This record gives sequence, C-alpha cells and structure tokens, in this order.
Amino acid sequence: MPDRRTDGLPDREERRRLLRERTSGYRVDRDGRWWYRGAPLDPGIERQFAAGLERLPDGRLRVICEEEPCYVTCDDAPFVVRDLRRENAAAAGSSPRDRIVLTLSGGLEEPLDPATLHLNPRDVLYCRVRGGAFEARFGALSATRIADMLRPHPGGWAIDLEGRTWVIPARPAAGP
Repeated sequence: MPDRRTDGLPDREERRRLLRERTSGYRVDRDGRWWYRGAPLDPGIERQFAAGLERLPDGRLRVICEEEPCYVTCDDAPFVVRDLRRENAAAAGSSPRDRIVLTLSGGLEEPLDPATLHLNPRDVLYCRVRGGAFEARFGALSATRIADMLRPHPGGWAIDLEGRTWVIPARPAAGP
C-alpha cells in the first residue's frame, strides 16, 4: 500500500518529486544569463551561482543551493566574457607586464590565461576560465575590445601579452 499521509503533508514519493523538480530546470543561456524554469534569476543569485558552479566528473554542471545539488544546462559556454581591461601588473622584482582582466557573466573577474585562447569553427573567440575548468565565450563588447589587441600571424591571429606572443589556435581537439 502506498505511503499516504492524512495530515496534508507530502508523502515520501511526493517529497522526492518536489526535490527533483526544485533541483532541475536551471539553465545558462547563450548570453551567460541564468534562468530557472524560464524565469531569470536575480543578479545576486546569478553571481552566487556563477561563483559556485562546478563540473562533476561525468561532465554535468551543478551548484549547491540550500544544501541541495542543482543541475545546470548551458546553451553554449557556461560563462560569457562581458568586458575586459588591459593593465600592467608588476611582478615582484621585474618590470611591469601587460595582462588582461576579464569580467565574466555573473560579475566575476579574473585574469585571462592567454594560453587558453582559441577560435571555434565559426571564428568565435573562447578561453578557459576558473582555473581551466570552464569555457567562456567572448561577447560582442569584449570581442571588439580584444580584436583591437590582436595582430595577424601566419595561419591566424596572435596577441602580445605578458612579455611574449601567444598564437590563437582553432578550438582544441579535446577538453572538459
């Protein structure tokens, strides 16, 4: 006989169904905006989710919300580079070195790792972020800004940063 409650509270199966429903339905759209079941998330929650996003060993994406795992799907990359700025970062005991600081969707900032820049087959620029764990697609504004820093290189493009030249390859064959 099913576990029926007479006190109006959900039974065990109903609680499981409600939990599954609550922990699914999160999505990051192509522009890096976070949604839950078709409704946009509050910017504060979006920032919290972007900061807490993790990739599981099986490749799925999740965040923890109120101690529950919430699984996330992405239309493209889980992050979009919204803006960037070039700055000189003085390394200890050396001359200043140029670097680029990225502003990601969710309001996160981090320095660009130029070794991770790559183009997809449609010549859209991407890089790896958050310690290489995630891909980020350059949005229109950031793509325009970084394009001003690129120079032609045999077979493609390059950028001069951190005291050296970084060649921007086509999308890597493998990666998370």
